[in-house]
Amino acid sequence: MKPTLYQSLFIVTLSVFFTCSIQVQAQADSESTNTTNRLIVMGGTIVDVRTGDLQPNATIVMENDRIIEISSEAHLPEANDQIVDATGQYILPGLIDAHVHYEDFSPELFLNHGVTTVLDLGNDFEWIKATSEAIEDGWVPGPRLYYSTPHFDASPPEGSPLLTQRGHKHYVDTVAQAREAMTEYLAQGISAVKIYEKLTPEVLTAITRMADRANIPVIGHYLDAPTTIATGGTGIEHLYAIVR
Repeated sequence: MKPTLYQSLFIVTLSVFFTCSIQVQAQADSESTNTTNRLIVMGGTIVDVRTGDLQPNATIVMENDRIIEISSEAHLPEANDQIVDATGQYILPGLIDAHVHYEDFSPELFLNHGVTTVLDLGNDFEWIKATSEAIEDGWVPGPRLYYSTPHFDASPPEGSPLLTQRGHKHYVDTVAQAREAMTEYLAQGISAVKIYEKLTPEVLTAITRMADRANIPVIGHYLDAPTTIATGGTGIEHLYAIVR
């Protein structure tokens, strides 16, 4: 099961990426299925992102795509070990990008730059959901991909063209509509709720209460900070008036 968004934001990712264009690909031993291959990274400097401390000349041992040992001692390799010399390089946990609009070209860019977790905050909903599931099931490469609801917003004035944005928008004008929409998307694995500024305080509050019960953040565009606070918003992506 994929961890929640909150867990990913506060637990250090076990995936390790290297700066300065170190690229590692573990290769299976085609001649023996009984021997476990290990990947050993030696000589690099580990960056502890919690404390800011550096651990130079570190050795990292990985087995079955998991880190099993980190030490400052040289490791005597075994016959089937793959060795990476990271001398002069820095090693840090996978990076997290908490505001993306995922595209079909995104996986290579994110992974090649050490980003292993992303939160998509506006996309064609069916596409982003299917993409996230395909990554989790191992069908396509990519970072761990979380996704929000479509943009919840009030309907535009009568006569205005509807801004569908390839499924980005979901218009809710009443508390009942908000509850119905939240029920629908909560059942589809969302990790966040994305709101826009035209929603009424009553609708915002209804959305936030349901999101709170599901332990899911409500983030988005707000007209002002007092509205965000009064309606229980979790985070602000774009703010039009900080003080009033």
